[in-house]
Amino acid sequence: MEIKKTENLNVTLSKNANAGVYVHGWGETVDFDFADLGVGDLQHNVEIKMPLELARILADELVSDIAAYDKSQAEKKAEAEAEEAEKIAAEQGVEDLLGDEETDA
Repeated sequence: MEIKKTENLNVTLSKNANAGVYVHGWGETVDFDFADLGVGDLQHNVEIKMPLELARILADELVSDIAAYDKSQAEKKAEAEAEEAEKIAAEQGVEDLLGDEETDA
């Protein structure tokens, strides 16, 4: 049997949080700094240090995931707008038909 110890740290930042990044040229490391106010205006600071190569992987994944999210949201918005336009066109088409029938009578 193999036993491993794990530790989880979950941090949720608000939209008002501050974030900063610093790349250390001398040690090829990157610092990510986050600061946010919690309940009772308690200041929370989180600092994450990682190797530059891991930061590059994280940056690539962030760019890719955010671009995919933005594309998905744009497609959903375009689909909703198209459905709304079709609905309006169908309603106007019915009104036009009713208007034509009234003038024919």
